[in-house]
This record gives sequence, C-alpha cells and structure tokens, in this order.
Amino acid sequence: MIGKTVAIVSKVTRSKNGVLDEIERAAATAERLGIEHDKFIVPITLAPLNRSDLPMQVARQNAIAFHPSWADGLARLLKLLARDEFPRRAESQAVGQWVSDWFEGRDRVIERNAELMTNSLGLKALPPRVRFYNLRVSADTLKKIPEMLPVPSVRHDALLVTFAGLEEMRSYLPAEMQITLRAETEIEAFLGGRPKQGDPVVARRDASNHVVNMLRQAWDRVCRQNIWRRSRRRLAERGPRPGVDIKRRACGAASVGVRWSSV
Repeated sequence: MIGKTVAIVSKVTRSKNGVLDEIERAAATAERLGIEHDKFIVPITLAPLNRSDLPMQVARQNAIAFHPSWADGLARLLKLLARDEFPRRAESQAVGQWVSDWFEGRDRVIERNAELMTNSLGLKALPPRVRFYNLRVSADTLKKIPEMLPVPSVRHDALLVTFAGLEEMRSYLPAEMQITLRAETEIEAFLGGRPKQGDPVVARRDASNHVVNMLRQAWDRVCRQNIWRRSRRRLAERGPRPGVDIKRRACGAASVGVRWSSV
C-alpha cells in the first residue's frame, strides 16, 4: 500500500516556503514511484481559494474544503482514505461510524436561530489616574498584596499598579510596610502606551489588561458585598441555627474575603 501526503493550504500557507517544499517533495516522490500526483497528494483548503491560488503541483486537483464546515471536510477526507483502503486500526470503529452517520444525515449539527439572553455593564467614566508604587517587600510577598487590599490592584514587574492614592494605600497596609509613589499617569496616556519621561513603560496591550483586571476586581467586590448584605439580612430575619458558624453561613465569607465585626 502506497501512502499519501495531505497538503493543507490556506491564504497564509500557500506562499510559505515550508509548505511549498513539502508539496514539491511529495510530487517528486510520486513521480519516482510512477504514480499520478492526485493518487499521492491530497490537498486540503482551509479558506476559499481559486485554482490559480493553489501550488502548481495540485492546481488541477479537486481540493477537499474544510470551509465552511470542518466536519464535512474531515468526513470527505476519511471517506477518501477508506475508498483507497488506506491502513487503519481494525479495533476502532468509532471514526467509521461517525463518517457514515455524517453522510446519512444522522446526528448532524443543524444551523438555526436561537434566542440569546445576556446583559452588559456600562462604564460612565474610568478613574482619572493610574499610580505605580514601590513596596519594600520580597517578590513572593508582592504577588500576595493585591489579595490583601480592599481596592483593585495588579502587579507589574516589581511595582504595584492601582487607582488608589498614596495616603489611601498607606491606610490599607501594615505600618511597617514601606510604600512610595513611583509614578502617576493619566488614564488615557497609560492606555495609549505614552509614558512620561522616566515613568515605567507598559505596553498598550498590558495596560489594557491591567485596567480590565482592576475593573473586574471592583465589580466582583460589588457583587460580593450585595450577596453578603442579602445573606446578612436573611440571617437577621431567621436567626442563626445553634452550632452554626455565622460568618461561614453568610455566603462563605472566608472564600470571598468579606469581613465584618458582628452579625
């Protein structure tokens, strides 16, 4: 049994030297074996292509299209290999059954309209400034700082990034933990990757990820507080059961980091 070469061609790979070299090598192998190209090379297209866009070795062949449905393309490829009695493991029948079901229309995915229910959260305004802080702590401790703070923050290299001001940050940290303001920048300049001279350089993509991360932290805290308030209200109405830890009953306070003095 002579093998086959599956050549995957797309708008990007059709001009890549590596792909063209593989197809040329496959064509040379077919000629050396004395067989036609279409018996040895199986072209697969991942996007709509004209025949003129295909490498010349396979331009006359009918390529198997994996667009718009990869499932249909895969089924046709497997059917071709089965037709040519390409070797396969005898004990596995799942693939053959899938191909049969596909062409007979059984269990096929059907495209149809469906109702989508979603919601969105609009932002009226972003915080005006982003601040970078130096903390005289180890790298391992710095990684844990965002989890300790009640305000959104992220780590960037050896700096802590947040919207909060210096005095507010000092009020959240232990007195012995020294913190200094390294830089302060406008939110637009931060997101645009336009640091002032001497300020930390943050790529635009990283800056966007940092801001989205902090906004998500802020929203998560709002949700947790609302859940905590509702749980606390229900506890006040019903009263705690004997032997039950009130703090843990209030929506798993230990898991969400919500603290309060009494219930």
